[in-house]
Amino acid sequence: YVVKDKSLLFSIILKNRDKSMIEIIPMIYEAVFSDNINEDEYSEDIREPEKSDAKCEKTDRYLFISYSSKDYDMASKIREMLEDKDIACWMASESILGGEDYSDVIVDAIEKSSGVVLILTENSQESKWVPKELDIAIAADKIIFPVHMDSSAIIKKIHFRITDSQVIEAYGNVNSVFEPLIKAIHSMWQH
Repeated sequence: YVVKDKSLLFSIILKNRDKSMIEIIPMIYEAVFSDNINEDEYSEDIREPEKSDAKCEKTDRYLFISYSSKDYDMASKIREMLEDKDIACWMASESILGGEDYSDVIVDAIEKSSGVVLILTENSQESKWVPKELDIAIAADKIIFPVHMDSSAIIKKIHFRITDSQVIEAYGNVNSVFEPLIKAIHSMWQH
C-alpha cells in the first residue's frame, strides 16, 4: 500500500476499529514508519471508506444516537450497551472522519439509519443541534426512541417532536434503559 496522507490513514484506523484492520497492521506499520517506501512495489492505495462509520457499512441496520455533547459520557455508555448486543450505532463525533463536514454526514447518517435513540436530558433540550436532528429523523420517517435520562421537564419544542414516541424513563440510571430499549429496537426490526 502507498500511503500519501498519514493523518487520513490514522483516521481510517480509528474509525474502523474492527478485526479486518488486524490483517493489514504490518503493511500499515511499514507504510507509516518506513522512510524508504518504493511505490513501484505496491499496486494499491489506501482510500477513505465510502461511509463514515465502518460498523454501519457492514449492516443496513444501525441506530443514530442524538445527544448533547455535554452528555457524551452517558451517550457513549448507551452506545456501548447497544453494541455489546450487536446493535450497530452511529454517534458523532466518533463516527465522523477528520475533515468531513458535520452537516452533510449527520443528515446522511440519520436518513440511512433504522431509527434514532434520543438521549433526552436538559442539555439535549437546550442544544441547537438535537432538535435539528429530530426534524431530519421525522422528515425521513424514522422511529425515535427517547430515553429520558434526568428529571428535567420535557419542553414544548421537544415534546412536539416526540409526541408519537413512547418515552423510556431512566431517572438517571443508565442501566435501567437497557432492557426496554433493546425490546423496542427488536420490535422495530421485526416489523
